Amino acid sequence: MSAFEVQLVDESTLRLQGALGFATAATALAAGERMINAGSAELQIDCAGLTHVDSAGLAVLLEWLAMAARRSRPIGWINLPESLRQLAAISEVQDWLVPLPGR
Repeated sequence: MSAFEVQLVDESTLRLQGALGFATAATALAAGERMINAGSAELQIDCAGLTHVDSAGLAVLLEWLAMAARRSRPIGWINLPESLRQLAAISEVQDWLVPLPGR
Protein backbone atom coordinates (compact mmCIF):
# COMPACT_ATOMS: atom_id res chain seq x y z
CA MET A 1 0.00 0.00 0.00
CA SER A 2 1.31 3.45 -0.90
CA ALA A 3 1.90 6.25 1.59
CA PHE A 4 -0.62 9.02 2.10
CA GLU A 5 0.07 12.67 1.35
CA VAL A 6 -1.87 15.93 1.58
CA GLN A 7 -0.69 18.66 -0.77
CA LEU A 8 -1.72 22.28 -0.47
CA VAL A 9 -2.37 23.34 -4.07
CA ASP A 10 -3.40 26.88 -3.13
CA GLU A 11 -5.12 28.51 -0.15
CA SER A 12 -8.44 26.94 -1.09
CA THR A 13 -7.49 23.52 -2.52
CA LEU A 14 -6.02 20.37 -0.98
CA ARG A 15 -4.99 17.37 -3.08
CA LEU A 16 -5.02 13.90 -1.50
CA GLN A 17 -2.58 11.26 -2.77
CA GLY A 18 -2.03 7.60 -1.95
CA ALA A 19 -3.71 5.22 0.46
CA LEU A 20 -6.01 6.60 3.16
CA GLY A 21 -6.75 3.84 5.62
CA PHE A 22 -5.98 2.27 8.97
CA ALA A 23 -2.22 2.50 8.46
CA THR A 24 -2.26 6.20 7.53
CA ALA A 25 -5.29 7.54 9.42
CA ALA A 26 -3.45 9.18 12.34
CA THR A 27 -0.98 10.95 10.06
CA ALA A 28 -3.76 12.02 7.69
CA LEU A 29 -5.90 13.34 10.54
CA ALA A 30 -3.06 15.51 11.86
CA ALA A 31 -2.09 16.79 8.39
CA GLY A 32 -5.68 17.74 7.60
CA GLU A 33 -6.13 19.45 10.94
CA ARG A 34 -3.03 21.61 10.36
CA MET A 35 -4.25 22.67 6.93
CA ILE A 36 -7.83 23.30 8.04
CA ASN A 37 -6.64 25.42 10.96
CA ALA A 38 -4.19 27.36 8.78
CA GLY A 39 -6.82 29.21 6.78
CA SER A 40 -10.33 30.56 6.75
CA ALA A 41 -11.34 30.41 3.07
CA GLU A 42 -13.64 27.70 1.80
CA LEU A 43 -11.66 24.57 1.05
CA GLN A 44 -12.05 22.20 -1.89
CA ILE A 45 -10.51 18.74 -1.37
CA ASP A 46 -9.48 16.88 -4.51
CA CYS A 47 -9.57 13.11 -3.97
CA ALA A 48 -8.46 12.07 -7.48
CA GLY A 49 -5.07 10.85 -6.21
CA LEU A 50 -6.47 8.41 -3.65
CA THR A 51 -5.46 4.85 -4.50
CA HIS A 52 -7.19 3.16 -1.55
CA VAL A 53 -9.75 4.23 1.06
CA ASP A 54 -11.20 2.10 3.84
CA SER A 55 -13.56 2.86 6.73
CA ALA A 56 -10.76 4.49 8.76
CA GLY A 57 -10.02 6.76 5.80
CA LEU A 58 -13.67 7.71 5.52
CA ALA A 59 -13.70 8.48 9.25
CA VAL A 60 -10.73 10.83 8.75
CA LEU A 61 -12.56 12.73 6.00
CA LEU A 62 -15.65 13.05 8.18
CA GLU A 63 -13.56 14.30 11.09
CA TRP A 64 -12.01 16.91 8.79
CA LEU A 65 -15.55 18.00 7.98
CA ALA A 66 -16.30 18.37 11.70
CA MET A 67 -13.06 20.28 12.32
CA ALA A 68 -13.87 22.68 9.50
CA ALA A 69 -17.44 23.15 10.73
CA ARG A 70 -16.14 24.13 14.18
CA ARG A 71 -14.09 26.85 12.43
CA SER A 72 -17.00 27.82 10.14
CA ARG A 73 -14.85 26.84 7.17
CA PRO A 74 -16.86 25.28 4.33
CA ILE A 75 -15.39 22.13 2.76
CA GLY A 76 -16.25 20.58 -0.58
CA TRP A 77 -15.08 17.35 -2.16
CA ILE A 78 -14.25 16.65 -5.81
CA ASN A 79 -13.06 13.65 -7.82
CA LEU A 80 -14.13 11.02 -5.30
CA PRO A 81 -12.97 7.54 -6.35
CA GLU A 82 -15.81 5.08 -6.92
CA SER A 83 -14.68 2.98 -3.94
CA LEU A 84 -15.04 6.01 -1.65
CA ARG A 85 -18.46 6.83 -3.12
CA GLN A 86 -19.61 3.28 -2.42
CA LEU A 87 -18.23 3.28 1.12
CA ALA A 88 -19.92 6.62 1.83
CA ALA A 89 -23.22 5.32 0.41
CA ILE A 90 -23.09 2.15 2.52
CA SER A 91 -22.39 4.34 5.55
CA GLU A 92 -25.21 6.73 4.52
CA VAL A 93 -22.92 9.77 4.51
CA GLN A 94 -22.69 10.30 0.74
CA ASP A 95 -24.55 13.62 1.07
CA TRP A 96 -21.73 14.96 3.25
CA LEU A 97 -19.02 14.44 0.61
CA VAL A 98 -20.19 16.88 -2.06
CA PRO A 99 -18.57 19.78 -3.94
CA LEU A 100 -18.92 23.33 -2.68
CA PRO A 101 -21.91 25.11 -4.19
CA GLY A 102 -20.98 26.97 -7.35
CA ARG A 103 -17.63 25.26 -7.83
